Amino acid sequence: MRARRWLACTVAVFGVASVSACGGAASVTTGPGNAANNAAPAAANAAAGTTTPASTAAPAPDWTFYKGKTVRLIAPDSPGGGYDTWARLMAPYLAKVLDAKVDVVNIPGAGTLIGTHQLSLAAPDGLTLGMVDTSGDVADKMEHVPGEDFDLSKFTWLGRVTQNTVGIYAQPNTAVHSINDLLQYRGTPMKVVDIRSSVGDMAVRGVLHAYGVPFSMVYGYSSSKEQVAGFLRGDGQLAAGDYSVWSSVMEAKKAQPLLVVTMQASPLAPGVPALGSLLHQQPLAGQTQTALQTMTTLLLLGKDIAAPAGVPEERAAALQAAVQQVLQDPDFLAAAKQRHLEVDFEDGKQLRQDLQQVLGHLGELEQLLQ
Repeated sequence: MRARRWLACTVAVFGVASVSACGGAASVTTGPGNAANNAAPAAANAAAGTTTPASTAAPAPDWTFYKGKTVRLIAPDSPGGGYDTWARLMAPYLAKVLDAKVDVVNIPGAGTLIGTHQLSLAAPDGLTLGMVDTSGDVADKMEHVPGEDFDLSKFTWLGRVTQNTVGIYAQPNTAVHSINDLLQYRGTPMKVVDIRSSVGDMAVRGVLHAYGVPFSMVYGYSSSKEQVAGFLRGDGQLAAGDYSVWSSVMEAKKAQPLLVVTMQASPLAPGVPALGSLLHQQPLAGQTQTALQTMTTLLLLGKDIAAPAGVPEERAAALQAAVQQVLQDPDFLAAAKQRHLEVDFEDGKQLRQDLQQVLGHLGELEQLLQ
């Protein structure tokens, strides 16, 4: 989870040309060309003695445009950050599929806003891609953060790498031991340790507002590390954030998970109830129910990969196919697992639909979060 972007107004001083000049480039060069990639499905069918009717066969991705070219992959944070980690993990696999060179370019600043801003200004030639914190960008839109002057709905969406699995946690020594305890609590307002305008902040405020739980927010933390430290020293009774950040705290029995803010139970949180089951068992008033459902969809928009608006259709299709092939590659999945990273792929078309659904219901969610 990132700290939000109160320095976002600095975006305007950066030009598109600096995309290729910003530091931290990691170059990856490919091996063999595209022929083997495109021939593989046909060879498999031939070996099995089967054919696919021409009328129903999906066209093979055409990656010939990319052969020998250089593709920039923007990581909108510093080396070692969450987006940088994903970008550098994907780069060699993406390079192999495209038969190209892939440079990971770090453009940190204002959370992830500066890097995403530069992605929006890059030439729509299919040679500049970027990791995007889509849910965080939408949260910024709701908070009217200055400097977010790009239109998310116009990006060329290539796919979701992983979603946000946000949990709500309690101090082990608090009177709240389960989500039912929390939802029925009506005592002195519980203090919630969080990062202002983060996805965790949005999730916990939405749930507590919706169920009428008295609470107050404790802010002042600029990173997840600081937030966890504040929680551990007792700054508040509750906290919210991504499971990948809080897993070690829970393993040490220093935080008790109460809820995952997802529609379905998460494999990352076995035995922890999901918000979707609560909404099914205890439906809320119309607009509140819609707002919470919108919020869970928003959290699905996690670490995504996109290109600027206006990429030619055939290149966009080629990039979408390449990203899908990488994120479903068994070797890539094994490498991600080794780094304790959870891949949760969604194709670019569905990702765009999810985003449009969220943007269409932001009014209800904004009202709930007030």
